[in-house]
Amino acid sequence: TRKSLGGSFSHVSGSKTIKQKKRVLDKYRGLRGMLLRKPEDQKTLKALAAVRAELGEGEEDQALLKEIQATEALAAGLAAARRGDFPVAAERLEEAAAGGERAGAAAAEAHLSMAHSRFSTVLTEGRRSGRRVQRGTEAGPSGGLQRAEAACRDAASKALAAAATARRRLAEDPAGKWTKKDADEDRRRLDEVDRSARMLLQKLEEASSQPPPSGDDVPRGQILVCGADGALPVEDDDGSSDDSGVESDAGAEQLEAEPQHDAKKKKAKESIVRIFSLWDTDGDGQISQSELTFVLLKIGFDEETVAELFHAVDVDGNGRVDYNEFFDWVFGGKSVGIPGLSPPSPEPVAEEQGGLEEVREVLLQDQRLGRHGASAAAGDAEDAGTEPAEAKQQPALSNCKTGVLVDAAVSSLVPSESARHPDRAEAGAALVKHAADSLQGSLSAASDRELVKGLFFDSMPTTHISVDRIEAVAQPDLLKRFLAKVAEDRSCVEATFHGTKEEAVPAILSGGLSTRHCSVGLYGSGAYVGTHAGLAHKYTLPNGRGRRHMLVVLVDVGPEVVEGKRGKRHKKTAVDRLVNPTQYCLFSQDRLFVSHLITYHVRKQKDGGPFTRELSRAVVRAGERARKRGLL
Repeated sequence: TRKSLGGSFSHVSGSKTIKQKKRVLDKYRGLRGMLLRKPEDQKTLKALAAVRAELGEGEEDQALLKEIQATEALAAGLAAARRGDFPVAAERLEEAAAGGERAGAAAAEAHLSMAHSRFSTVLTEGRRSGRRVQRGTEAGPSGGLQRAEAACRDAASKALAAAATARRRLAEDPAGKWTKKDADEDRRRLDEVDRSARMLLQKLEEASSQPPPSGDDVPRGQILVCGADGALPVEDDDGSSDDSGVESDAGAEQLEAEPQHDAKKKKAKESIVRIFSLWDTDGDGQISQSELTFVLLKIGFDEETVAELFHAVDVDGNGRVDYNEFFDWVFGGKSVGIPGLSPPSPEPVAEEQGGLEEVREVLLQDQRLGRHGASAAAGDAEDAGTEPAEAKQQPALSNCKTGVLVDAAVSSLVPSESARHPDRAEAGAALVKHAADSLQGSLSAASDRELVKGLFFDSMPTTHISVDRIEAVAQPDLLKRFLAKVAEDRSCVEATFHGTKEEAVPAILSGGLSTRHCSVGLYGSGAYVGTHAGLAHKYTLPNGRGRRHMLVVLVDVGPEVVEGKRGKRHKKTAVDRLVNPTQYCLFSQDRLFVSHLITYHVRKQKDGGPFTRELSRAVVRAGERARKRGLL
């Protein structure tokens, strides 16, 4: 609002006309938004300086000048924080807050980041000092440890003070700079700073009151604290460290074991590369705190613990975890970590096929797991005209514990409101949960039958059809394979239909719906399903007693679909039309799961007339539902 950017600047008289004043103000607002997105962009900074030069000596001009200067200080503070220069960041952000910008929360967060960075140094110094005490080269805590503790305590105290100042400005807000949404967000951020800073001070006191741990006291798999170049930030006195800065008393027996260890480490590296790409959900080559939070909240860690972990792993303090930092954390063993969040040790990581059993179970909680890893591998296989071989490219997810797999798949389902067919997705989600329950011995068959029957008659004439039976036909192995695929990619699961002849049913029930049977199709080569039973009915054939067979197929549609083309094997799910599709063509068999078999017969007319009308009405209803939910 103009009120938050110079009050009544554009409505006062003076040397400039109201139109000119509005132009200057609008230009400033646009540049401010650009600068906050890219605080180091020199073109934007120069353009903002040009706006500042246009201002005169009037009261309103000076008010806007103060805002511009505060914005420049805010940008400088954000840029310094990204570089890891926390003292400068905190200073400039406080300057911005004093100048009128809503930078108080950012200043408090910068101080907190610096405190976490200093605490990492405390942990490193404590461990190193403990080894020296154990060897007799030191009588007590080193000067470096004491300085690190003092710096950490000072930064945490400044974070609390900055949060208190920001909260006071927020309560007063004389210029009305905060909207309710802004105020609520800033309060949340300030509360988080308070909690984290107080927790950090408590941990610091606990660390100070305990004797420094020796090198042997630190279990393998804890968080590594090191500089951006991989070296520990404090020089060693005894000179017994290797190139990475890790002290070592390695003897000949360790040298003999190196080739075997290197082989294991190479295996683990391959796993870690895949895992890093899965955690890095936006594919920018770095893991943000929000991405880490997204994963770890799924398995019960609270935001405070995740924030503490992130600050410890983000050793250069730039707000992003790069591959080297992530790799060092996984291999760990160089400093103490956060209880309950230690990564697995290297040996179990490397010895398992594909690596990282514990981390894999964590990764299964990520709703977008596999978009950059498994899905890419599947896409390459599809290009080559072969079946995707996820098991060769990544850990065999379907081999995970059943409970973990079920929870991962269920938590990965996109809300039905976002589906192309919300009603089909709602039913699909329910059937997935019921089918998953069957793996643990608690199948809800009765409710399933009613749900399937409702979907079936949505597009079939009730006056012409009699349902003989609806059977749950879930095959455990096929179900686990399907759940693993659902867990890999955040998407919708829709309940669809596949009509077939009686002779084909046994093979489909035992081996799943094959994507190889259709060599030529109107929308691609693959397995076809219909979003409406009325469409699948056209592909059924009656047996000698007039019974027809239709399969309920749960389909992992995937995050994207493409308009199908005849004879092509698509990477993504192909559809007959992008808006309100009635047919899906799938290439990957893992995306299909047959959950129920419907046996029915036609009492009167076999097709045409009422069947065509009911199907048309169902398609129209589906389109109307999608439009009401803003999907069309």
